[in-house]
Amino acid sequence: MGLFKDDIYLGLWMFVPQNTACWEVHTCLLPQAWGQAAIAGKEMCNWIFNNTVCQRIITNVPSFNKLALILAKNCGFKEFGRNIKSFLYNDQLYDQVMLGLSKGDN
Repeated sequence: MGLFKDDIYLGLWMFVPQNTACWEVHTCLLPQAWGQAAIAGKEMCNWIFNNTVCQRIITNVPSFNKLALILAKNCGFKEFGRNIKSFLYNDQLYDQVMLGLSKGDN
């Protein structure tokens, strides 16, 4: 799903079904998306829940990516776990924060 504002491309959400009910989302947004990203993210989740069989959306965010964590939480995602030392960045291992949102949570 793409995010546009006035015909300007601001990024996308890519979904990968893990099974029928649970889909993983990967978020790729440009800095210009800030300001409307949380509203668009909530709308995107509602669209997925209302137009597909998906019942739960999950995502993994590297612990150092504070803006992505804020965005996920502002979209209604709740932390449910951590994948310890699972993301390599600049020769250092970081945890990944595991977040999820179920249909009806919003």
